[in-house]
Amino acid sequence: ALLLQQKTDINQQLLLQQKSSLNNTLKLLKNFLEILKKFKLIKSLMMERREERFLPLFIMVLSLYMTSRFFNGVNALILYNFYLISNLILCVIVFWINLYWKISFHGIGWGAFAGMLFIMSTIAAPLYLNYFLASILISGLVGWARLKLKSHSEPQLYVGFTVGFLVLLLIYIFIV
Repeated sequence: ALLLQQKTDINQQLLLQQKSSLNNTLKLLKNFLEILKKFKLIKSLMMERREERFLPLFIMVLSLYMTSRFFNGVNALILYNFYLISNLILCVIVFWINLYWKISFHGIGWGAFAGMLFIMSTIAAPLYLNYFLASILISGLVGWARLKLKSHSEPQLYVGFTVGFLVLLLIYIFIV
């Protein structure tokens, strides 16, 4: 029981570190978007036009690549590195999809997050199952809000979530 508690404590500490790193990454991206808006490279932070999304996607790919290289040798962060690399691959896929069709970044992000929590719940089921279920609920609420704002159509949201979820699962199944 003590060993299980120590393992749970370590997992919770790693989750907090990952959350902190993710928060800093998102703050950096938001600041970058503010700069793009200031120089009129994007019309709004919502990036409603498909054409406005290429530069932020490129910056996201570079950021994810540099972060994954930085954490590459840290064995304690194997799942975190997997998530970074998976998101890097997802961003490249989304870049190509975005050339032809507007897909929901929110859907992709929540799908990838739910996919990661699903994978984690299969590895350490009791610890992450509630997070996985909560991510499904929250992704539904976010999708509903995106539809209410008329930011996306239903297919853009559903395809985005499905791409995010399935890409993470496929990478895990075939690469890890």
